Amino acid sequence: MNNIFFIGLMGAGKTTIGRLLAKQMAAAIEELSQLNNIVMATGGGAVLLPENRALLKSKGKVIYLRANVHDLWLRTRHDKTRPLLQGGNIKQKLEQLYIERDPIYTALADYIVPTGAQSAMEITNHIEQLLQHDYTEACASKKP
Repeated sequence: MNNIFFIGLMGAGKTTIGRLLAKQMAAAIEELSQLNNIVMATGGGAVLLPENRALLKSKGKVIYLRANVHDLWLRTRHDKTRPLLQGGNIKQKLEQLYIERDPIYTALADYIVPTGAQSAMEITNHIEQLLQHDYTEACASKKP
């Protein structure tokens, strides 16, 4: 299981952190493209289907990038490309989505990583440390 899947609400940082982590975890993009290992940022609602949750859980590590509603609002309030946030009170919509989805994300996640005041690079480095720890433990448990 060498795949990594980011989950979380829109604006939590899935795409940004995913891109940074993908760049840092490989020596070259060309080398990565020839491997089966992937880093994927799902759409926020992808985990609503039980079959998607089962696939994500069985195929790799699931990392929930958790952002509070205020931070999500700050990051998305001027974005006109997110269909779920068009029209009405954006902060209220984000609060409702958070209430509905946070329990699903939490239950599915192997790791929950807050994306508050830290920079994207700090978050990425933290995730690398978590994954390296997992890898080290897995290798140690395989030794005779």
